[in-house]
Amino acid sequence: MWPPRPHHATPPRRPCSTRPRWSPRVTTCTPLRRGPHHQFDWIVRGSVGEHVPALVEGFMQAQQASDPATWAQLVHRYRLSWEVLPDAALGQARVWDALLDAGIPQTALMRQLPRLTRLGMLPDLGGRTEGTSAQLTDPDRLRRGRVNPVNVLVAQRTYASGRSARGAGTWTPTRKVVDALDAAFYQAFGTVEPSGKEYVRAVQGLFEVWTYFPAGTTSNAPSRRQEGRKPSTPPWDRCSTRPAQAMAAMSPSSK
Repeated sequence: MWPPRPHHATPPRRPCSTRPRWSPRVTTCTPLRRGPHHQFDWIVRGSVGEHVPALVEGFMQAQQASDPATWAQLVHRYRLSWEVLPDAALGQARVWDALLDAGIPQTALMRQLPRLTRLGMLPDLGGRTEGTSAQLTDPDRLRRGRVNPVNVLVAQRTYASGRSARGAGTWTPTRKVVDALDAAFYQAFGTVEPSGKEYVRAVQGLFEVWTYFPAGTTSNAPSRRQEGRKPSTPPWDRCSTRPAQAMAAMSPSSK
């Protein structure tokens, strides 16, 4: 049994008058509007005033527009991205011309290559093929976008296959774009910073069947061949070292 705590170990209690008093009631509060509150009004009430940010104004105009010319003008004027445009605008080649002129991030450009091909913007000759291929292989864009080589490899394999792995979309891949993705895969390794650490990947495979039934047996009773046979020893009992010691022995630093 533990000895009793000494009297001086217990901190003195505050007088009741100095304790903060909390009300158990739950009241409805109104958030404080410090500074310009026009963003708050647009988010909550959907009202657009004269002091609303330009990006919000461009988004609202894009939702109300219905022709490709207006969408293209809004992209140039407000620097809109493809995420804020309605679905009807994403099926127009003129809109994507404006988006490419405004600039699309590297990873987003790789994901939109099938759509651009279906719209006829990446033909074998002409179109936006040369400019798009140059953007895909640009080392500065790969470095700023922090593109992983594995992501480029997946984009290259998916685009070269001509069909989506998750959906039912199909397209005819352009050879120059496929070659550009292949070159971007090797250039993306220059953006990866080595960690300087050693890693060991151990894979355990179990290739022995512990319980089996020979041909002609339909019950759990052992056959004549199995009678008198000693049970097989699991592979982890045959090992003379523990898994951690085995992994340490496989490490290059231990040699």
